[in-house]
Amino acid sequence: MLTELKPLLVIRRTNQVTPAMLGAEEERLVRVILKGRYELARQAVLLKDDGLLKRSIQDIETWHRMYFDMKQAGARRTVKLLAALKSIELNASIPPVGLALKQLREYRLKEPGAHEQK
Repeated sequence: MLTELKPLLVIRRTNQVTPAMLGAEEERLVRVILKGRYELARQAVLLKDDGLLKRSIQDIETWHRMYFDMKQAGARRTVKLLAALKSIELNASIPPVGLALKQLREYRLKEPGAHEQK
């Protein structure tokens, strides 16, 4: 059977992206998977996990480039926004609680009419 089909098929590697031709079921599956990847990115933000966030955003960007028409303005805007999100650092330094409390007390003492609480 394969030998009969071989003369009918021509396989070429062009290294060009071809427009996706997905059926309704495949399109729904892509959207569900993307929704899951966006949820994973959201969880990374809540967990303050820079590595997971950057990987999630990269995955989302790859899926957008594969399955959405990059000639469309909305698809280009999404990819541009994803690229900007990759530069976000989640692990901002937070001062120790004791230092923050001390600074708050000092600030309150400088206010007119403030009284020191003990």
